[in-house]
Formats: sequence, structure tokens, C-alpha cells
Amino acid sequence: MMSTIILGSGFTGLAAGIKTGFPIYEASNHAGGICTTYAKDGFQFSNGGPHFLFGKGVGLDYIKSLVPVNEYERKAGVYYNHIFPYPLQTTAQKVNAVNKGSLKEWLGNTFSQAECNLFFNPFNEKYTAGLYDQVVQVEEFKSPPAGGVGFVSTFCDPVNGLTDLVSKMAEKCTINYNHEAIGIDTKEKIVFFKNKHVKYEKLISTIPLGRLLRLCGREGDFKLPCTSVLVINIGADKAVNTPDEHWLYVPFCKSGFHRLCFYSNVDKSKAPEGKVGMAVEIAYYGDQPDIERVSFEVIKELQDWGMIGKVITIDPTIVKVAYTWEYNKGDAKKEIDWLRERDIISTGRYGKHKFQGMVDSIKDGFEVEL
Repeated sequence: MMSTIILGSGFTGLAAGIKTGFPIYEASNHAGGICTTYAKDGFQFSNGGPHFLFGKGVGLDYIKSLVPVNEYERKAGVYYNHIFPYPLQTTAQKVNAVNKGSLKEWLGNTFSQAECNLFFNPFNEKYTAGLYDQVVQVEEFKSPPAGGVGFVSTFCDPVNGLTDLVSKMAEKCTINYNHEAIGIDTKEKIVFFKNKHVKYEKLISTIPLGRLLRLCGREGDFKLPCTSVLVINIGADKAVNTPDEHWLYVPFCKSGFHRLCFYSNVDKSKAPEGKVGMAVEIAYYGDQPDIERVSFEVIKELQDWGMIGKVITIDPTIVKVAYTWEYNKGDAKKEIDWLRERDIISTGRYGKHKFQGMVDSIKDGFEVEL
């Protein structure tokens, strides 16, 4: 008998499984995807970098019903050999040409030339791995006008880490682990796994939209760019310039990172006394960087800046699909509509090909419409 099934046991898939009771098929041997936490050499890290809880509403309410959370006022800055409070205003001038309709053009029309020269252009060039003059702006809320506070001013973090939250959600679901989808027959409504196949009435997918379309045989018929991120978790001695901020945006540096996040500035218990636990983010598009070489260059630069001292532990990871973009607004919606016509509901952050946090992703799962 055919039934509805769910692909992926990230937060959206777990929430959908809790709401509907439908079985979940997960490619790996654990739930939560990269949204899990772990300990190493006395430091508390997250897979793929810090994953804080941004947003309010049903998603956060549900999280609070399961696990205790701490709430924080954001403390962020922009680093130029000195830390300036975020958001930033500046005063330089430079003229440069841009492609019409691109994110880079949108930035130039929204902010002063000075702001673009000293922050928005160099930061977004790194953040998009060089695509910012090709993709369109889809995240207006993340670039506040002068005087704005940014898209988030407070955030939460589970007291016992994300793994605790994932475990409590997963125990409410029926999850088939080690089931990686390798193909989907949209006409016969069959998902093929390595060692079996499953017929479905409707399919709820939370896996990346591009990957889902390729599984459905739509290779080459769509263009949905996404960038990857190398995240380097570092535990080290504090140094003379170790910051107090939760995260720093870095428009200029030699080793290519665009953001620094500090676990131990959010919660001191995430590092031994006198130590700093942090994550470095480097976006890339295409070929994977030389992780060992890049990690060495990052550590040297941070030590030269006086942000960290002796390194105690280092743990780099790759997030293959980290940030999603569009060459034309509406490209993702067109593909999502194509799938829905075939009884496939693609939802969640990566299923919708849309930037959002874990709170909204949980909300998507609870509000999935069949």
C-alpha cells in the first residue's frame, strides 16, 4: 500500500515526521544533519560551525517545550584591525562597473559608494564565493539600511547543545537510517535506494532542491547555484586581541575567510578557562580547497592578528550545500511548482532553496501542506 514518505531527517524532516507520523528515510546513520554538537579536547563545537536559533513563533515555542535554551543579545562587529559595531557606516568613494540586476548592483543602489567599497562589496564577494555579480539579491533583510539593527538582534542556544534537541525530536519519529535516495521515478512514484525501492503516494523532501531535481531526472534543465563552506573549528589559548563579540564579519583578510564565530563568547562553558573556542568560515564554489593548507594560513593570520595564541585543537569540516542563490528571481519557485505537480513537496531551508534558520525550518515541517 502506498503512503506518504519523507526524505531527510534534518529539523524540517523531523518536524514533518512528528506532525504527520509518516516514515522518514535518512541517508546517514544519524538525524539532524550538520545541526549537531560535539566535544573535542575540552571544547564544545557544532558540526559545520555555530548554529544558533534565530527567529520566534511556533518553531521556537516547540524547541522550548523540549529543551531549555539560553537567550542572548547579539554582539557582532566588523573587523579592520579594529572592531567596529555592526551594522557599519563608512565614507570612501570609488566607481566600478557592475552587471545589471545583480546582487552587486542592488548593493550599490541601496548603500553609499563608501559603504560598498569598505564593506558590502568585499564581504559579499567572499560570502558568495565570487558570485555576487551574477546572482540576484534574495536576502534583503540581511543588509539593513543605515540606522537598522540587522535581521536579528537576539538569538537562543540550547543549554545542552543541538544534539539533545535533535535526539528528543528523533525519538518521536520513525526513521530509516542509511537510506540514501539514488533515483526517483516521478511517473510511477517510486524512490530508489541502494538496496530497496519504496512506492509513495506523496513525497515530502527536505534534501537540497538541486539534488532532488537531479534524482528526478531533471539534470541540465535548471540553474540553481549554491556555494559550499569550509568551516574550521579551532580551540586555542586566548591572546592579546581575542575579541568579546559573538561573531565578526571580515571584509578583508589574506586567507579568504568572511566570518569568525566565537562559541566561548556566547557561553563560557564551551571552552576551558582561559581558552577560546571559535569557528572560521570560508565560502567556495566549485573545486574543494586544500583544507590543510588553508587551515594553516587561517591559523597563522589569526595568530598574527593576536586573536588566538597556541592552538590546542583544530577540526575542519566541509558543508557542501551551505548557501543558496538564484540567477533570476523565481527560478527556485518554478522548480518547486514543477515538483508539486508530480506530488513532491520540497520544503525546508534547502528544499525551498532559501536562506532561513532552524526555527523557520522546524516551522516548515509542522506546516507542511500535502
